[in-house]
Amino acid sequence: MGRKVRKLLGVVGGLGPWATMYFLQEFLSQQKAEKDQDYYPFLVDFATEVPDRTEAILSGRTAEVEQTLLASIERLKRAGCNLIAIPCNTAHWFLAGKWDTFSVKILDMVSEVISRWEKEYPGKAFTLLATLGTLRTGLYQEKVPEGLKLVTLPEDLRQAVHRIILQVKANRLGEARESFARLIPELGKLGAEGLILGCTELGLALPEVDLPVLDSVKVLAGACLRELAM
Repeated sequence: MGRKVRKLLGVVGGLGPWATMYFLQEFLSQQKAEKDQDYYPFLVDFATEVPDRTEAILSGRTAEVEQTLLASIERLKRAGCNLIAIPCNTAHWFLAGKWDTFSVKILDMVSEVISRWEKEYPGKAFTLLATLGTLRTGLYQEKVPEGLKLVTLPEDLRQAVHRIILQVKANRLGEARESFARLIPELGKLGAEGLILGCTELGLALPEVDLPVLDSVKVLAGACLRELAM
């Protein structure tokens, strides 16, 4: 017998397209289901019209990103969604200070990742891999509580991570995985004992690593299921 639906998940998608597909795959794979009716329903607003978030942050031209994000959220609300996920870390910065103003619950992916780190790996130093925009805003850094150690990347490695993200967006996954594999030893030299994938594209390029990994996509998918089950 299928689940009795109390909440309808809405996904602000297209930020970027492949990351959205990765999130949906995780959202489905984390569910315990035997037939169609056992899965939670959801709606996706594939909002590829949202401008590049990093470019907007670095240039200071943020108004259009904010407007198009809010329009996507509004479309999902009008369609009946009462829980919303945004599988894009950088996009969360544009909602700063607005979390309590929405009439629908929007999951804060960044806070969910930090909470998971604090609960599961409190003694390990993690490094944040993210877009240049996310790093510039301090979106993650400002939420790290006292007692947790975040290893900072030098500029050349920040640029290398951003290039990997762009390779995924361009569907050059083979190149992205090769680039990521070359990057891992450099992270170890910095003292990183774990990785925060603070960009939703990065999980698609992640090679095998002998380190704890907090993948923001997987964490967000789990948070959605937690909320839907309540």
